[in-house]
Amino acid sequence: MRLLLAIATATVLTSVAATPASTSPAAPAPGLASTTSHYVSMGDSYTAGATILPVDLRYPLCHPSLVNYPHLLAEHISTVPDSALSSFDDMSCAGNTTADLAGGLTPQYRALRPDTDLVTLGIGGNDIGLLGYAVACLVHLCPDDPGTGGPAPEATPAPEDMADRYAGIVRDVRDRSPHARVVLVGYPTTIRAGGCPGVQPVGSAAADRIRDRVTRLNDAMRSAAEHTGAEFADLEGPSHGHDACAPPETRWVEGVVPTGGSAPLHPTRLGHAAFAEQIAALLE
Repeated sequence: MRLLLAIATATVLTSVAATPASTSPAAPAPGLASTTSHYVSMGDSYTAGATILPVDLRYPLCHPSLVNYPHLLAEHISTVPDSALSSFDDMSCAGNTTADLAGGLTPQYRALRPDTDLVTLGIGGNDIGLLGYAVACLVHLCPDDPGTGGPAPEATPAPEDMADRYAGIVRDVRDRSPHARVVLVGYPTTIRAGGCPGVQPVGSAAADRIRDRVTRLNDAMRSAAEHTGAEFADLEGPSHGHDACAPPETRWVEGVVPTGGSAPLHPTRLGHAAFAEQIAALLE
């Protein structure tokens, strides 16, 4: 895919441009380009591209990467001559929970307008304490595994309990942007079944528990999409084999010890390029 090739070979340049970073994406279908004039991206660090340079300095409290999947998707949409895309707002912010969509220091809903016609949303991991859970598992103290002697689970929603929350978010978006196409973006495979102890310091049982938690959250998101008429972008399936156990040159999710510019256990530059391709394919 040309997006993958472009990002894999791109030179990292410091930029504060408000427009998406330049790649060489495959031309999108005319229908998608001609029907999308205002695109809003919302999400957490998995969407924002935490620590991946260059960053968008228009959002100083969040610093979303200019090569995250929303920016690449926006460029993908804008590449054809008759593209209607005139504005794009990436509101994604590391550390955000679903509560930060409407409140907090950088409420993400504020970018939604009556004429917004595309919204992508990738959030929920912080609600269920996904990263903290994974870190605990790294030291063999998975909170919900009584066999490890780990601490009791924190008072966070179970992944499957997020379905109603996601459905409420879709309704909130449609209240503000009634004509928007809403896409819930799932989480990728972080680590493969059984783990890879020789590559990443995660035991087999812990790896499976982390995977199960991600799958349950994705299932909740998929269920909400089905019940609200939104769309679901599955990143878990396509990222099999590109998880933290894969070689750095084919890795879509960074390992415990970063080898590039991505945060630990977060999508890499290559991963964001692949996710943009996956979402574009769904939209088209």
